[in-house]
Amino acid sequence: MRDLVESVAATPWVVLVVFVVAALDAVVPLSPSESTLIAVAVVSAQTGGRRSGW
Repeated sequence: MRDLVESVAATPWVVLVVFVVAALDAVVPLSPSESTLIAVAVVSAQTGGRRSGW
């Protein structure tokens, strides 16, 4: 499971996904953009932050 999360977080699309979630949160507050951003930041910090797009 950890390998799956790290491989998904390694894609440059994760930045776009975080942006879209934050934009949707501004319009319709159904998805917490803060939780998404923090989760991606934690994965990035655990893997050394050497991901494309960061």
